Amino acid sequence: MSPRRTTATRNLAAARGALQIGVAGTVAAATLAEAVHMAVLSTTPWGIGRPLARTIYASVRGVAGLAGQGGDRLLSLLAPRLGSDTRRRLSPPVPLGVQAALNGVLGDRLDRVAPATVLPMRLHPHRSSRVARRTAAAGDVVFVHGLCMHDRHWQDETADAVDLGRALSMAHELRPLYARYNSGLAIEENGRRLAKILERRELRPAGTDRPLHLVAHSLGGLVVRSAIAAGVEHGHRWPQRLGHVVCLGTPHEGAPLERLGASIETLLALNRFSAPWVMLGRLRSIAIRQLGDAAVPSWPSSLDGVHLHLVAGCQTRRGPRAAHEHWGDGLVPVASALARSVSPSELPVRSRRVFDDVGHLRLLGHPDVTEHVRRILAGL
Repeated sequence: MSPRRTTATRNLAAARGALQIGVAGTVAAATLAEAVHMAVLSTTPWGIGRPLARTIYASVRGVAGLAGQGGDRLLSLLAPRLGSDTRRRLSPPVPLGVQAALNGVLGDRLDRVAPATVLPMRLHPHRSSRVARRTAAAGDVVFVHGLCMHDRHWQDETADAVDLGRALSMAHELRPLYARYNSGLAIEENGRRLAKILERRELRPAGTDRPLHLVAHSLGGLVVRSAIAAGVEHGHRWPQRLGHVVCLGTPHEGAPLERLGASIETLLALNRFSAPWVMLGRLRSIAIRQLGDAAVPSWPSSLDGVHLHLVAGCQTRRGPRAAHEHWGDGLVPVASALARSVSPSELPVRSRRVFDDVGHLRLLGHPDVTEHVRRILAGL
């Protein structure tokens, strides 16, 4: 396909995705407005005006749905002219960071109504061709990002950020691979998809028995735990290659901020005038809501040879140490990141480490954190 035709095809995918998002937004706005209107009309004698209001809002939703179906049909008719497969998911020409953020916040809904806008689960090589082409004599390292993020966050190299994948490749012949995925989907669903991706690589003709290591940040650690459980459950081969699993700032015991959000929803629902606004909170992706209790499958007892390492950040401030650890890295408390309340039988942790003056996002490239992870994976 020519470059001009490829660009046109991607623009078509973007237009279809934008149309679907617009229709979904219109329907959601109409539903919210109806709920508020119904609450107000409930105070009038005999609920005068409620049947007419329901009819009007239903008409708005119906027209929006028809417009969406008609517009999508017209755009889909253009696809054959461009030589594209209408069933194929094409990434729209929007910045990767924007796409990743939208996926994290609304990913489960986008997967249903605007599939052209979501990031499919894939493993990408390092963006440096020099690193990507190097041999992997010592094994592979798969990096799994967190909520609203993407694989390029691991590869930012600045004066105060280290590219761990490059360092591992150049110094220890470990090949870095980076998962990119829709972080708004259910955690177990992303775990299953990651497990399938790893197994497909394992079953290739050029498969290998070299070690496989997993390094995950935040939500990615829960996705990794789910992938390991799914891989063992389905008899995959790749869990047998696992050596080290490192989780950076993963809320193994849940995230307090999400639990607070759920509590606010409950309070809003107690009043008929504020109850409709609960709908806005419920628009957040299922992955965000699952972070509250971090319920993931149990660690398989058969993986005795896998070493699990937990890392926590702690934004040190004046005051008692207990207060610092409660706030942790700003999003995840130290106790949650280190799974202190989880029994060894449920989560056999090999090592725990806390880094002071390190926030949640800084865990990715902080020199001290990356050196710690490098030494673990290099067997030092």
